Amino acid sequence: MTPAERLAAHVTHLDRPVSAVHGLPPEVVAVLFAQVSRSPAGFRENLLKLMEEDRLPLASTRHGFDQARAAAFHEKWVLGYGHASVAEHAVLHVAVEDCSILAAKALEEARLASFTEKSSRYQVFDEGRFHVPEEWRGRCWESAALALVGELYAAYTRVLQWARARLEAGPRAAGLSDRAWRQAVHASACDTARYLLPAGAKTSLGMTLNARVAAHLIRRLRAHPLAELRQLGDRLEEEGCRITPVLLRHSRPSDHQRGLAATLAEVLPPAGGTGGADWPRVRLVDWDADAELRILADWILQSRPVDLAEARRVAAGLDAETRRRIFDRILGGRGPHDQAPRALEQATVTVEFCLDYGAFRDLQRHRMLSPTLTPLGCRWGWELPDELQGCPWQGEVEDLLARVRSLWETMAREEGEAAAYLVPLAFRHRFVLKMNLRECDHLIRLRSTPAGHASYRRAAWQLLAELRRALPGLAGHLQEPGRSDEEDGAPARQAELLRQEGARERAAGTSPDG
Repeated sequence: MTPAERLAAHVTHLDRPVSAVHGLPPEVVAVLFAQVSRSPAGFRENLLKLMEEDRLPLASTRHGFDQARAAAFHEKWVLGYGHASVAEHAVLHVAVEDCSILAAKALEEARLASFTEKSSRYQVFDEGRFHVPEEWRGRCWESAALALVGELYAAYTRVLQWARARLEAGPRAAGLSDRAWRQAVHASACDTARYLLPAGAKTSLGMTLNARVAAHLIRRLRAHPLAELRQLGDRLEEEGCRITPVLLRHSRPSDHQRGLAATLAEVLPPAGGTGGADWPRVRLVDWDADAELRILADWILQSRPVDLAEARRVAAGLDAETRRRIFDRILGGRGPHDQAPRALEQATVTVEFCLDYGAFRDLQRHRMLSPTLTPLGCRWGWELPDELQGCPWQGEVEDLLARVRSLWETMAREEGEAAAYLVPLAFRHRFVLKMNLRECDHLIRLRSTPAGHASYRRAAWQLLAELRRALPGLAGHLQEPGRSDEEDGAPARQAELLRQEGARERAAGTSPDG
């Protein structure tokens, strides 16, 4: 085999400045990319050299590379190039099945990673698919808790069937196929029923992350007070080491990590108050009052050879009309795929939310945030969707949620964090997000779409209203032009879901008659 043929098996192009690398173990790719810092040769030259010197652990085995030779390669090359930086080039794709929603949220705290989780809008959560935590076993309230879980799933199924039947009896958009109509109805019905799913309901997710992030995540999971999370940490290391055996070596939790929760419990006074339903859904806690000045100074720095002090002096000298024209020119007229300029990262806000746990699940997907999460529980009351008004089981649903809260209070006193597995998505969860204005722009635009779930959509509009009061010169540009906060409510969401399904059909070339 010629050198060109050997290279062609692993790079997409032999003579272009941009080419993709494939068919190599992740740690080999990590070393190959790390060599750019020390070798004057190009990527292809370095790869060929590794091949010709027989350093690559490639072999015609079932896994594509020889494990023993891989270990020797990693010891010599990966560690030799510095563990931390090289690990960021080794990418892992991990599938996690049958974990609880509670565990999925803990995994997704790794913000430098990508996740796709089982959707509560497009999939039905089957009755009985519940993670029974080890911490529940043998407790005097275990049977009562499991009985309530069964009631929650039964109520979820009843509400789902009722919502689907009610929507199917409603008006139908012309020219829409049976399949698209059923999909839109299914999505709306699932949105209504999801409030009754317990946090221990089993879900699945796929995640993509580099080895450095994976090692940090595994350490954090292994120090977690919940057994399910500790076991997930062990399994992630076991499977990850099949791909990157050296880069995940430093994933054992330290004594410091293990003792954090106990340390806080020792030094902090007991929690006071039982909460209530009168907390605002969205509250702007603090913000950079000079946000406009910070952003304008950043743009001036990009366009003039001045230092920051001079840039801020120039920005401060601009009158209100000039500032408005600048913001209109730079931030106005963006399309749905145009991101806000990076200058908006110069200003930050801190926002406290008190939303149903289902809405929290959707907002947590925004990766570049600094979240502070309170323990999940029932202390802040619950929310139910407008669509449940008039449901024949509305009274029974509220009675069920009240009984869940009562038992949760007993469980939380005895078992603490493990009581959260019982908590349905309807219960409010308090959390704080520290965001720069660029992330605010992304969150508001993405989560205010007409097809969005009512709960997080309302939160996005309330966040925008808070920002309008605090930063009136900027907030008007954080909303997509033509989108109105008056388009709320079930009919608007249903119409948008139908429109989206029709658009998908047209893109796929499916005929209206299905």
